[in-house]
Amino acid sequence: MDVFVNPQVVGSAVQYGALVTNAGDGGVNSATRSDLALAGAVVLTGEGHENKSYNLTANETWTFGELAQVISEVSGKQVVYQSVSFEEQKGILLQAGLPESVAVLFAGIYQAISEGETSNTSDDLKNLIGTLTPLKEIVKQALQG
Repeated sequence: MDVFVNPQVVGSAVQYGALVTNAGDGGVNSATRSDLALAGAVVLTGEGHENKSYNLTANETWTFGELAQVISEVSGKQVVYQSVSFEEQKGILLQAGLPESVAVLFAGIYQAISEGETSNTSDDLKNLIGTLTPLKEIVKQALQG
């Protein structure tokens, strides 16, 4: 989650009034580091987890359009989502000063999201820890820095 929702991403979206990626309407099944750490602690200290594997993703996806709406709601400033092409995203990242290899990598990750690569969900994480950190809370934390 920290890759997609962090102080830099959220702060820039608020500052410019736009969240721009080439992720399209693709769903993201991300989880916070703290939720994953808690799940690890539950598995390592609890009983009955021997020889089991878990799919530690969120049980629901969110889109960048939904993220823009949540950022607007939490910040009180209008943020719109703008979907761009792979090449446009790469260009934006290059203009921001990223090396070409990193710009291609990030644009590729967003492209994979647009193609549904992060849309699979699982109840495993929620079943292990009870409640996942809501997107709204993650945005609040990102805005606090």
